[in-house]
Order: sequence, then structure tokens, then C-alpha cells
Amino acid sequence: PSAGALWGLHVDSGERRISSGIHDTPDGYITVGGGYDSNVTVGGVVRHTAPFPYIFDVKIGPDGFWYAYCSGGGDNVEIIRVDPTTGDRTLVWHKAIDGAHDGFGQCLRNPGDVDDLRSVQFVQRSFTMDPAGNFYLGYRDGTFGDGIARVDADGTTCTPIMRMYGPNGPSDDIGGGASFQSQAPIGLGWVDRPDHDPVIMMYTVLGNRLYGVDPVTGDRTLVSSGD
Repeated sequence: PSAGALWGLHVDSGERRISSGIHDTPDGYITVGGGYDSNVTVGGVVRHTAPFPYIFDVKIGPDGFWYAYCSGGGDNVEIIRVDPTTGDRTLVWHKAIDGAHDGFGQCLRNPGDVDDLRSVQFVQRSFTMDPAGNFYLGYRDGTFGDGIARVDADGTTCTPIMRMYGPNGPSDDIGGGASFQSQAPIGLGWVDRPDHDPVIMMYTVLGNRLYGVDPVTGDRTLVSSGD
């Protein structure tokens, strides 16, 4: 994927097509699909709209639609559903911007303060889905801590499912087991295992470590380490 457009690539032939968004051709710009357009911000100021801001990851949902995890700056983190046939786009969820959440569920940085409606800081490229269509996003936040949050499939609820380094120390932790040094969970992946419960695989750069995270309890197991 690229900023402004989602591409499809045939894995055997290498042929490419624009699946949704805007693309520059020798004959001028073409637009594929309609529906939602995203605000692209620079320094917190909306500069223009586009079918997509920067696309960091795309997953195929259980309904056959594509789900693009996008950000046009630190503010407008979004999940956009794309119809693979028409390219039409629908906003499924976005992070609260200046307290405005438009009815979408939020994981707040300071949930004990009713006047602080800021969302936690989500991590680019840290995104996966489960078979029920729920979304999992990595976050690293100096106020709230580091971990993984679940956004329900309809976008109305955001729930931290794993956390370390909360403001009150270990009493704020969600899940036990292997610890990870304070850093961003860079990559996430949902894995269904035939003989075991499913697990979220989480990658962190420091030490090149791979963890398995229980999506129900938040418990962590160190799977691999580059140390």
C-alpha cells in the first residue's frame, strides 16, 4: 500500500491494480472507489483530504472486506474498511482528536480524569485482527503505559487487554509472565493454533524479541530473543 491508494498485487504474475484511492497516471489522476475520505494533518492542522492517509497495514476480515490501518500524522489514527470489488471505503474507527470521538470507543490516557479525553498513543504498523473481526492495536504512552488494546469490530468499544509500565507501577499491569522493557510493540499478528488457545504474537525491537500474548488474560510468554 501507499499514501492515498491501496494496491492489489497478483502474487504469481506480479500484475498490479489500484484497488481503492487516487493514483497518478500518464493521463492524469484516477480515483477508484468512493465513500469516506480521510483528513491528512500536519502538525495537528488539517491540510487536505484524501481517500487514505498513510496505510501501515492491511488485513482481510472474516467478512471478506479489507481493513486498512492508517495514520496521516499522530492524531488521525484510523481503521478504514474497503470493499475489494468496488473500492468503496467506510470509516470503522478513529482515535479521538482533541477529545472528539464521533461515537467511536476510546482507550483514554487518563481514564480517572473526566476532563482529559485524550486517547493513548497508538503505534504505527502494530495491528492485527481476530476471526470475529475485532482489531488489536499496539500502544506506547508515557501516561498510560505500553501494551495492546482491542477495538471491537463495530468500533464502539476500546479495551486495553495487556499493559505494563502504567502510572501506578505493577498494580496497573494487565497480564503477567514475561516482561518487556518499556518500548513500543512494533508488530502484532493473530495466530489460531489447532491444539491450543489462540495467541497474539508481539514483536519488540529491543533485543529482537517475540512474545506470545494471551488475548483474554494479557499473559505474556517469551518465544524468541536475539539477546
